[in-house]
Amino acid sequence: MDKFIENVLRKKQKDEDLENRKKEVFGTGNKKVSYMINEKGQKVTKVSPFNIKEASHNKLEKTRKEIEDQYKTECTFKPKTLEGVNKNLIMEVLNELDDDQ
Repeated sequence: MDKFIENVLRKKQKDEDLENRKKEVFGTGNKKVSYMINEKGQKVTKVSPFNIKEASHNKLEKTRKEIEDQYKTECTFKPKTLEGVNKNLIMEVLNELDDDQ
């Protein structure tokens, strides 16, 4: 009998928790929403004004710079290819020729 009562109380608590979560998530109960009646006699929510903030130019530039800096630090892979070796040799030869003249 005790087990039955515990289960009933647990079920009741679970249902209350579910209702509380629904109220919290969907905003029912806490907010007072104003309604109006449209031409067809239906109840509709009144539209309330809101402000949209536009990001400042400085903040955009700062964010862009942070992303670029992060990208530069992450991309450090420099492959060793024959083309790179050939380029370095050519540059050395040209520098020696310039030094000789």
